[in-house]
Amino acid sequence: MKQLAGRTSVVAKVAGVAVCVVVLGTTSLRLRAAVGRPAPGELFEVTRRDVGKIGAGDRVELSFPLTNSGSTPLTILGVDGDCGCLQPEFPRELAAGARGEVKVVFVPLSSWSGKVEKQLRVRLGSQPAADIRLTVAADVTPFVNTIPAGPITVTYRPGETYRRKVQLSIRKGVAMELGAPQLEASWLKASLKRTPTTAEGSYELSAELGPFRRPGDQTTLLRIPTNEPRCPSVSIVVMALASSGPVVSPTDLSGRVVDPGDRDVLLGRLQVFTRSGSLKLLGLKADSPGIGARVSPVRAGQFYEVAVSYTGGLKSGDVRSLIHVRTDDARTPVIDVPVRFTVR
Repeated sequence: MKQLAGRTSVVAKVAGVAVCVVVLGTTSLRLRAAVGRPAPGELFEVTRRDVGKIGAGDRVELSFPLTNSGSTPLTILGVDGDCGCLQPEFPRELAAGARGEVKVVFVPLSSWSGKVEKQLRVRLGSQPAADIRLTVAADVTPFVNTIPAGPITVTYRPGETYRRKVQLSIRKGVAMELGAPQLEASWLKASLKRTPTTAEGSYELSAELGPFRRPGDQTTLLRIPTNEPRCPSVSIVVMALASSGPVVSPTDLSGRVVDPGDRDVLLGRLQVFTRSGSLKLLGLKADSPGIGARVSPVRAGQFYEVAVSYTGGLKSGDVRSLIHVRTDDARTPVIDVPVRFTVR
């Protein structure tokens, strides 16, 4: 048992898995029914649990004690988490004066790192219906730390190649092996090797970016497979930002669903700009007749916003099209932007 700034952490075994049961201080928050409201009164001792530092993929069990301080039974219609990382268990009904608890199993996702907050919505059978928000907070230690942290980023010039190195350190206490990097972009090469002169579980990633055949910003994922079931792979974002020439962001629009009778429904927004010099947006044309675009200059001659809309008239099904963005750039006068959406 270890005392930690007003909370007690008790380690137990649940179904053969180490579980950290966190009990916080005695501060309580009364949530009472409004005057004239026929619902019973409620009492949650706490509505926020902070588990402190926890490893990604580890399992923590939490409890939110609840007392029905009213004179009639209390019905809990449901407890909904805003993330699959929260698994709640709760009583469906509490008699007048009875005590119960909302139990929660919290498992931070393998990709998380740093401070996170996730919420549960408790739906009560009061009249009018009442919702109570419960918060679970944590400081998550990832399976693998990277130095430097964040994406691998370069600002590139056409025809040039760039090299970057990243140190990867496996979390202490985790028996994990890293495999060969898996790449998705032709402009990225990478290799991984152990660094035996440093701490155990340390690797060095060498990345080579470029040369770049297409204009604009490029983004891809570099995936490193592992032998840890809770973290099958480690993903690192790799970004190449164009120092000049036209940039269209995002590089594609996808995922929207529209109805056959819809008109002027926004499919997404594009930004067309340059990081140096001037750029004129001369026009846009879509291959599909059901797609329209409206241009709004933000800084004429340098930065434009484009609203892409479904204008109607297409049959039900998946739509795959291109928008051709025309600029005055001599090297790259046209950039094609894929557009994907579904007509129900």
